[in-house]
Amino acid sequence: MAKPWYARTSWSPDDREDFLARLRAVAGDHEQAAILRKQAGHLLKARTPESLAGARELYELLLAQFPDSSDTAYAHAALGECLERQGEPDRALAAYVRALDAQLGRTRTTNAHLRFGLLAVETGRIELYDVAQRLIDEFGQALIYPAEQYQQCAIRAVIAAQRGE
Repeated sequence: MAKPWYARTSWSPDDREDFLARLRAVAGDHEQAAILRKQAGHLLKARTPESLAGARELYELLLAQFPDSSDTAYAHAALGECLERQGEPDRALAAYVRALDAQLGRTRTTNAHLRFGLLAVETGRIELYDVAQRLIDEFGQALIYPAEQYQQCAIRAVIAAQRGE
């Protein structure tokens, strides 16, 4: 089976032009937002400089054109990951906070609270530890995967150690 046209892992100028032309032909805002999210996700997973730039562009496009999409929280969180991987930790932290704001009152959640906490700890941003702790307390109840539980415990441990606890 051939992969869908929105599953590219490269992002050349020709890839971009072809994708955007096909996207314009898709009917419906919900469908377009979903395709933007899916294509950006494939590019994010590829993790090359070009694919990260493409993923960032598409997440920003999704957020600009479809601000009320059900994918808004996810797009902010994934944009944060792009920014983090591109060496922009402050913008990544802000994107994670926007993701958490966007998911309030919705059933779909993200791991933005963990991404925020991990980035704060990894970059030694002690001034953000209280915020990281609060986010884990507020959003960390619904952890499903063992890796997420481990990450949450690691963040808590680093913060506790820094506080001398």
